[in-house]
Formats: sequence, structure tokens, C-alpha cells
Amino acid sequence: MSEGYTQCFGHPHGDLTLADWAEHIHPNVRERVLTEIGGTVNMPDAKVEIEYPFRDHQQLDHMIVHRGVLMRDRAGRPIKLTGAMTDVTERLRALRQIEEVKRVVGLGQVATSMAHEFNNVLMGIQPFAELIPRQAPGNVAIKDAVTRIQHTIARGKRITGDILRYTRETKPEPVEVSAKRWLEHLEREARKVMGDAIEMRFIPPPSHIQMSADSEQLTHVAIALLLNARDAARPGGQVDVFTTEDRSFEPPSIKDPASYVHFCVRDDGAGIAETDLNQIFNPLFTTKRGSTGLGLTVAMQIVNAHGGQLFVESELGKGSKFHMFIPRTLDRAIDLL
Repeated sequence: MSEGYTQCFGHPHGDLTLADWAEHIHPNVRERVLTEIGGTVNMPDAKVEIEYPFRDHQQLDHMIVHRGVLMRDRAGRPIKLTGAMTDVTERLRALRQIEEVKRVVGLGQVATSMAHEFNNVLMGIQPFAELIPRQAPGNVAIKDAVTRIQHTIARGKRITGDILRYTRETKPEPVEVSAKRWLEHLEREARKVMGDAIEMRFIPPPSHIQMSADSEQLTHVAIALLLNARDAARPGGQVDVFTTEDRSFEPPSIKDPASYVHFCVRDDGAGIAETDLNQIFNPLFTTKRGSTGLGLTVAMQIVNAHGGQLFVESELGKGSKFHMFIPRTLDRAIDLL
């Protein structure tokens, strides 16, 4: 064996016996490999090519392609098997990763198609839900039932929207936006979605603060954070949405806090367990029954696409704070006269 044998596998090289070499073949396939190689004695061309797992000095398996030629003396008697062992472990791993990517892409295409179809079903139900109360005005039971149907339709639309955003990432189209006006717009949209289950306070920032944002996408992020806060809040709880220049929360990845508008969504709910904090933005992770586990993942995806960052801090029994940092632009001057 050459020095390359030692470099690849850590075993001593030099003159090795068949037993020395065979000892490192994976025991599950050792007999088969030796049988196939031994069969070259009776083959006219005396060539072998075989793939098998081979263990290094740390007992880690490498996938090997072994190509060899049986050397014979003048009388035709076998002398030795010469050839090369090629470690194809990384190549096979890369091929598996490519196949996995193709599989995931395929699943994404299926999910996108299903989300579109499901959304079409919801759109077909919605007009009839709006029509029913007109046929029975003043009927409280029907009005209540229709309200429930409409809330379910809205939830279904949010789910399909999350699936489509996750599987078909849409790049934001940021423009200069007033943080104050955007927060006022968010309040109007949030009150349509959130209902009266909790108290919401929107504290507008100074009117001169500007940011670079796609307002529609950023509103989707904020609604996702508010829905998360609503689900975590106690009955009669409170959620606050505000901007802050408080430097008490400064993650290391935010090198220049002054170059961002810092939004905060704060609730007084039960808080998030420490074991869940590191997973909360992972796809499909959820602790809530009936959730897709995509809301916060998509929120993170959108904020990152803006060049911003999203964080959470929480403590059990003391509620949670979601911190959203969005790139700030040159602030507008205020005419005080």
C-alpha cells in the first residue's frame, strides 16, 4: 500500500497481507467483498470494480470504489491484486444533498399548487358568507355563524399566504416610508384582524423618522407578531407596539443601532420556554395547536430580505418582546414654525 492509504485512512501502509486489509472492511459486507474479489481468479480479464464501506483508524466509515487487476506469473498463477482505492464519500454525500434539494423543491411546488387551490376554495365560499346575512337581517344566530365562517376564511387565507410566501419568496420593493404613518396604517389593519380579545396600544414614533420598507410585507410581519402575542396573552391581556431608541437591548449583530428603526411588540402573556427560544423561527416549529409553524419563519424571512433583523426575548411568566430592526433612512426635518 502507498502513503496515500495512510493519509486517507490512518492505517499503516507498506506490505499488507490480505487479512490486514480485510480487517477494515465493514463487517456487514466483508464476506461479500472478499468473495467478489476472490472471484477474479477465475475471470479471463482478471479485473474487479466494487464499492463498499471501509473503516479508518477512528472506526469511521468511508465509501470506497475499489478498482483492481489481478497480476499473474508466466504460468498463469495469481501473484497479487494491484489497483486503487478511491474514497467517494464526499461525492456521494454531495449527490445525496442534491437529491434532497430536488425533493424539497418538488415538495415546495406541490405545496404552492395546493395552497393556490385551497385559496380558490376559500374565495368561492366568501361571497356566499357575505350574502347570507342579507337574506335574514336581524337574525343574531345567523349573524354569529357567518362571523365565525368569515374568521375561519380569514385564517385559511393567512395560512395559504404563509405557505406561498415561504415556498415562493417574494423580494421586497422598499421605498422611503414614514414610520409614524406606517404604524397608524398597521393599527387600522390589526384591529380588523385581532378583534377585541386583548387590549392593543400603538404608540406612534416622532413624525420625522423614516425607514426603507415594503409597507405591505412589513405589515404582514407585524400582524404575524401580533397574532403570536394575542395567542400568548392572558384573557384581558395587553399588547404594546412602539418604536424605541432604548439601548438596553442591543444584539451583537446590530453594529450601528442608530441606522435602524427599532420596533417592539410587547405582550404580558405566559412567556416562551428557554428550550423553545432557539427554535421559534424554525420552519414548522410550533407549540400552538392548529398552527402551521410558518408565521414567524416567514416574518424572519421578510425582515432579513429588508436588510433588517428580528429577535425575541422572553421569560416564563413575564411575557415576551419581539424586536424588529428595519433600515432607517435620512430623517425628515420638522418645521417648528
